Amino acid sequence: MRFIKNSLHNKALLKFIMTLVLFLGLLSFGRIEELSLPAYRTLCCSIFMVLLWIFECFPLAVTSLLPIFLFPLLEISSAADTTKPYAHPVIFLFLGGFFLAISIKTSGLDKRIASLIIRKTKGNPKAIMAGFILFMLPPFAKKDFIKKLESSDIKYIEPRYEDAGVQILNG
Repeated sequence: MRFIKNSLHNKALLKFIMTLVLFLGLLSFGRIEELSLPAYRTLCCSIFMVLLWIFECFPLAVTSLLPIFLFPLLEISSAADTTKPYAHPVIFLFLGGFFLAISIKTSGLDKRIASLIIRKTKGNPKAIMAGFILFMLPPFAKKDFIKKLESSDIKYIEPRYEDAGVQILNG
């Protein structure tokens, strides 16, 4: 009895139990005749995951990994077919970018770069924007970017700020 009283105060656990009961109820009692059994089970898993996301019972990363366990368990697809999308090269590209961003933020490099650009551009808003754009471009693209700006008929930067991008590059 004491466990029930304590668990009622834990709203996340109560929400999880409610969504789990709904998920198991849909799997056991409900069935849409137009859908095949694997399609219906996939729909039930999707509803379960959406409710977990809405109620925030677990972190989103944990919820996003549920198909790895649920799909083979419910015989929707094999473990190999389920995990293939998780190993796509674009996923690893994003993952590497996220790790790089976290390490830049943790080390304080982002503040150093921002203060360097502000110091070099002397607080001029247009030059600050040009500085950030030029800093974010890869080194091989900076030369092409500056050439295109110089050769275009449209002046993106007013004449008094023309040399701001060059000053940033020369450091």
